[in-house]
Amino acid sequence: DLILLAIFLAVAPVAVWAENWLILAICTVGGLFMLVRVIVAGPALVLLPEGIHYDYDGIKFFIPWVVVQAVEAREIAGRQGIYQAIVLGIPRAYYDAHIHVSYGKLLNPSRAEYFVMNGDTVEVAVFPAFLRVERAALLAEIEARWRAFGQRDPREDRTGAGESTSGL
Repeated sequence: DLILLAIFLAVAPVAVWAENWLILAICTVGGLFMLVRVIVAGPALVLLPEGIHYDYDGIKFFIPWVVVQAVEAREIAGRQGIYQAIVLGIPRAYYDAHIHVSYGKLLNPSRAEYFVMNGDTVEVAVFPAFLRVERAALLAEIEARWRAFGQRDPREDRTGAGESTSGL
């Protein structure tokens, strides 16, 4: 939303200079719409008893705790460096039916950093730094809700070979 607002604000003076009133009208209406969206935007991350609701940087999704297969803290390489992340493993079928169909890749060029396909599983990254919260604190909150409202224990060993907080 902020990117679109910046584009509208950058193009509007050019439209005035070029006396292109149609473009100016589009920039004005679009800029006002984006400004309202930015001002009244809700929280980027909401942890509910039903699941996790995420709305940040053009990426918006809801994942019920019962479909989460794994929770893991990890570093992820992004376009601008290495980011600390919390990764949720979810079934590919849930991703295809509820998240992927919601929007196309063009809406956010960073989409590949948020969603990594791994066979029948999709790894969904939540970036605590973008939310201005400590990774350990957010991981503890996510694991607590997953343990309380999901059907799996995040510390459960999926391989039979020892302790693991992951199934990814």
